[in-house]
Amino acid sequence: MGARRLRACILGIIPADIREAAEGRCRRTLAEGGGEPITDRIRKVLVLLKEFGVSQEMIEERLGHKTDVISGEEIVELQGIYNSLKEGHGKRGDFFTFPKDKEEEPQKPSGLMEKLKKKAEQVAAVVDDTIQ
Repeated sequence: MGARRLRACILGIIPADIREAAEGRCRRTLAEGGGEPITDRIRKVLVLLKEFGVSQEMIEERLGHKTDVISGEEIVELQGIYNSLKEGHGKRGDFFTFPKDKEEEPQKPSGLMEKLKKKAEQVAAVVDDTIQ
């Protein structure tokens, strides 16, 4: 938390045009991948996102095309999504749509709730018998 605040203070001092130029250069550097082949980078990001239950088909649906034609900028975007999921800043449903996502399914009553309802009915019956 302190590191974030410090970074916000530093970024508040730096003029916006310099900050934007630096951020653009950082994005370009990440997109280029430091000389690593793009196929390796694609494979790595697919493996990382799979840890959170994100399949290749779900990624393709988000991007609108097959993963074999992912650009460097899209890899950076997917890495950012992975970091958000890893740090708990978002849920996978925030980034991907799932037909049967556990996070978006309506909550089913648990067995405990059913037991409590039965017990409440039993108590109500005893109270009614006592009153009569």
